[in-house]
Amino acid sequence: MPFSPVRPQVHRKKRVVARVRCENIKNDCPKPTCDEPVLLPERCCKTCPGEDYADLEEGLALRKLELDDEDRNSKEFSALLTGRGSYPTVATTVAAVGYLTYIKKDLHIGVYHNRYRWR
Repeated sequence: MPFSPVRPQVHRKKRVVARVRCENIKNDCPKPTCDEPVLLPERCCKTCPGEDYADLEEGLALRKLELDDEDRNSKEFSALLTGRGSYPTVATTVAAVGYLTYIKKDLHIGVYHNRYRWR
């Protein structure tokens, strides 16, 4: 399942704790045209061999997010940053969390990461 944007909550000591809301988009997937569709790893929609619905899945997830008024009015965001899904693929075990906060007319950005090891 794709993950929706995260809405962080600021607690004491200015530590940001995030909460993830998941949306199931499987019911919104297009019906494959072949007789034996397959479910590829890390995908939500079954596809015919040789087809890729990655862009469609992202579009479905974004459309669902636009419908949620609570997230639209949020001024604090966070994101999990990894090397997976990037092009070209980055072979690393680095993981980071990016925090974006909009205060008045200023955008505050913070990035926290673990120790990195290249593969």
